[in-house]
Amino acid sequence: MSLKGNTLKKVDNGAFKGCKKLKSANLGKSVETVGKDAFNGCKALKSVSLGAKIKSIGKNAFKGCSKMKTLTLKATNTKKLKITKGAFNGLNPKCVVKVPKKQLSLYKKLLKKAGLSKKIKVKKI
Repeated sequence: MSLKGNTLKKVDNGAFKGCKKLKSANLGKSVETVGKDAFNGCKALKSVSLGAKIKSIGKNAFKGCSKMKTLTLKATNTKKLKITKGAFNGLNPKCVVKVPKKQLSLYKKLLKKAGLSKKIKVKKI
């Protein structure tokens, strides 16, 4: 699934919850919010890319996405980014989170605070 328009600002709470066939999600440049439980239980989901305008990732947004291999977070303004605790519970321990080079240390702190598993690697894009 790819959302490339400039009008969608939010992925609603539970929008794709439990979707069994969704394998990738490329959320366009305009998306600012991923709601609570938006992709919860999407067990086939392997990759997600969140654009530079992302400001909020809700509770359990990606919980149980056990096949996730890559998660790309492109936001460069980490001061405005809020990641709710538990947003990434149950991700594949082999998942790699890719973030902008200049924000690597800030993202590591932010993701740790949000409860990202220590087994998951956070790397530069």
